[in-house]
Amino acid sequence: MKKIVWQLFYWFALMCWIGVIFWFSSQPNLQSGLERWQDLVLRKIAHMAEYFVLTYLVLQCLPRRIGRVESALALGFALLVAIFDEYHQRFIPGRHGSPVDVGIDTAGSVGLLVLAALSNRRKFGYTHQGGGPSGVGGRLKI
Repeated sequence: MKKIVWQLFYWFALMCWIGVIFWFSSQPNLQSGLERWQDLVLRKIAHMAEYFVLTYLVLQCLPRRIGRVESALALGFALLVAIFDEYHQRFIPGRHGSPVDVGIDTAGSVGLLVLAALSNRRKFGYTHQGGGPSGVGGRLKI
């Protein structure tokens, strides 16, 4: 029962997070008041962070351990959300969709997947020479 409650929680959190992403995309002007280059850097870091969190939530929604298939599913889902998000921005006055932003969003997702892989390698005793138990995965704990 406890597992089902957590699954529902993560699905709810995922849907809310997608809503947050699209809400920010619906804002015609998100200027921070900083200098132009600082604002640009802040925006790109925010893009990466949004999709870092999105990928984390997708992985938590999946019922199995984190492996290649689950990582590919999470990355594919995040990529689809990024594409739809940028497409959505084309219809917002003062905004425009950008393939560069899709790439930056994807970098945030890849960043989470790299951390997950490194976390699992350390957790289960993998070394550079190989080794470690076969078929081992785990839930991502950051």
